[in-house]
Amino acid sequence: MIGPGELKSSGPSRHRPGQSSGISFGSGEGELILTLMLLILIRFVTELNGRRDVSELSTAHIEGRIEPYPDDSMKITWSKDGQPLMVGSRFKTLYDFGFAALDVLQLVPEDAGTYTCTAKNNYGQAQSSFQINVRRMLFFSTCPSIYTLTTFYISHVAPTYNQL
Repeated sequence: MIGPGELKSSGPSRHRPGQSSGISFGSGEGELILTLMLLILIRFVTELNGRRDVSELSTAHIEGRIEPYPDDSMKITWSKDGQPLMVGSRFKTLYDFGFAALDVLQLVPEDAGTYTCTAKNNYGQAQSSFQINVRRMLFFSTCPSIYTLTTFYISHVAPTYNQL
């Protein structure tokens, strides 16, 4: 017989997220047995991380690790500056084995901002955010402009009026 307030576990000593564990407790005269689901609240074990400063036209990769895993009810969504991110040709997402990742391909300056991953399951939600800064690339033309060629010709090649 178990006294009031005493606990005993009838479940396994090692738990996995989402796995049941039987817990019994006494209630004086009789025993009330409850089976509780051992839940590990959804959380980012590893916050989103990656390179913060990336160059224009390069690829940004952000990733984080989420528990519990496995969890069939887990849904992952991404947003940028509070607006839902439309996954498409330049935005690739992945959620596998508890890892959530986002790749932003061919970065442009407008891609700079705060990216947020939201993980939801049947028991709650968790978020992690990451700031990306896009460095503009300076483009130098290897082909001189007509203006430059004309200016060079007039000042260096063509004779002046006084020289005639």
